[in-house]
Amino acid sequence: MSPRTPYRPPRPRREIVTAVAASAAVVLFTVVMVWVLGPHGSSTSNPSSPAISPAPTTSTIQPSTPRTSPRTTGSSPSSTATTRR
Repeated sequence: MSPRTPYRPPRPRREIVTAVAASAAVVLFTVVMVWVLGPHGSSTSNPSSPAISPAPTTSTIQPSTPRTSPRTTGSSPSSTATTRR
């Protein structure tokens, strides 16, 4: 048989409360620092990341209709190329 381990009383309550309070303080401090140092959308002085702006809206440009001179209104280029005079 192995020898019995000596009796150890449980940890004092004060030590447990101190450890839990310190852990909660570290978590709270981390959350506050992330919130304070994190990027904010309302900041306009010096943004930490480039803002993505929407593409500028342009009006629809319709292609201009080619203006024909009075000389070329009667025939198209393909019909004149095949016609022999």
